[in-house]
Amino acid sequence: MQTVNVAVQLSRPPLINGEPGIESLRRLRGHFDYSVWLNTTPADEWDRAYGSTTMRLVREVFPMFELTVDGLTAATKKLMVRYWRPRVSLTGAEQPHGARGAHAGDGAAPVAR
Repeated sequence: MQTVNVAVQLSRPPLINGEPGIESLRRLRGHFDYSVWLNTTPADEWDRAYGSTTMRLVREVFPMFELTVDGLTAATKKLMVRYWRPRVSLTGAEQPHGARGAHAGDGAAPVAR
């Protein structure tokens, strides 16, 4: 009996502009001072629905809300409240607060997100 070796190459999703999509989302998040993510999947399914790993990664970048009347209300409130978040570069290094002049001297108390 002859032995046959088979090599299997696992493929990764294609990279857009040479970077993973989550890096593009981090860059997008860093561009805007206030942002939220609206999700059409009900919140009680986020941890078990198809794409739950992706939803978890996106939730690490953006505050996520359901695309419902209640979710839109909560997202709007989140956007209206000034909250502090450290500026993070693409390398993950924290940048000084106000590096782009955001919230510098605006007198608003920082609120943890």
